[in-house]
Amino acid sequence: MAALRALQKERRIQAILAAAGEEFRNVGFSEAKIEVIATKAEVAPATIYNYFGDKAGLLLEMFRDHSMQTRGLMVQAVQNPPDDPLEAIDRYFAAVFDHSMHDLSRELWCEAYAASYSAPAATLGGIVSETDARLFKDMKSLFGTLQERKSLGSAIAASDLAEIALAVGNLQWSRFLTGQIDLEVARTEAIRQIRILLDRANVKPTSAVSR
Repeated sequence: MAALRALQKERRIQAILAAAGEEFRNVGFSEAKIEVIATKAEVAPATIYNYFGDKAGLLLEMFRDHSMQTRGLMVQAVQNPPDDPLEAIDRYFAAVFDHSMHDLSRELWCEAYAASYSAPAATLGGIVSETDARLFKDMKSLFGTLQERKSLGSAIAASDLAEIALAVGNLQWSRFLTGQIDLEVARTEAIRQIRILLDRANVKPTSAVSR
């Protein structure tokens, strides 16, 4: 009986998330109404408030669901990278950039980023910091693996490479979110700039200062 109730609850949650995603894409996050989402999901509005708290809670769960769907590709890119550093980082960025719009929109990403500045400690605002922390950990591991294989120089520490690469990726991602460039250009530009970084990593340091 308990298993049946859990299954029914999970089905309701998935129906609510699907309805919320549709409504957010149709009218935008700010204009979306819990009552409309509830009608589409065939549940009472109170059920949504009980499960998610509010619209921000709904959006948070959508981001978490998205993260779980793309995580496998990102882990695979990190755990078994090709020896070519550029090919390795391109494969990882493909998982990050190319799958970023699956079930999400540019507006929803902007909503999360806006929340990260206005309320960084809140659940929705925490999405950006959680994502950045995961990306940093992944890239540090990726660069560390390549350095252990000797396919990438160690003139720059893996943690520093990861931090700079993350900053580059975030810059191009921000340009995409603000409509300056499209997603493919954002990825291409990030790779081009990281190529410069990796070239520098292959230069042997001449002193402790250069390190």
